[in-house]
Amino acid sequence: SQMLTERDKSIKRSTFVVYDLLREINYNYMKKFTSERIEDQFSCNFDYINRIFKKETGQTIFSYLTDVRISQAKTLLATGNLPITSVAQRVGYEDIYYFSNVFKKNTGLSPTQYRKMILQN
Repeated sequence: SQMLTERDKSIKRSTFVVYDLLREINYNYMKKFTSERIEDQFSCNFDYINRIFKKETGQTIFSYLTDVRISQAKTLLATGNLPITSVAQRVGYEDIYYFSNVFKKNTGLSPTQYRKMILQN
């Protein structure tokens, strides 16, 4: 069996970091994510791991995080009774206006419009 080069080892390690990061985002999307936190938690360089992440998933770390958050928000909005502010907080947005903008950019509807549409069907 041939020896792994240092570069191979580093690529292999960063692939593991990507999968750990995916798991972290999927379980803890409601927590605060910053490039510093990711660097600390996964002992990696953010820009480097973001490139590998994009190679593996087709998305940057933060755009993947946004997708997970919006998808969770849709689920919460569809159940109908939580106030929009609570939905925003539960998926990791402190600022309701920022949440509404991100939601609308991703779905074409405001959280309120989305809820109305779902609950009508």
